[in-house]
Amino acid sequence: MSDEDWLAIGAAANDDEYFERFERAFGLDIRAGDLRTDEQRAAGL
Repeated sequence: MSDEDWLAIGAAANDDEYFERFERAFGLDIRAGDLRTDEQRAAGL
């Protein structure tokens, strides 16, 4: 990946666009999922 391509990924207007560009470039979904513990989910947090 060129420096220009890398900078273009970082120039996304928002997080969703950045995640989409990153996934297209590298085939990796870096969106955060549900990071709560089982206990937190059970408590409705």
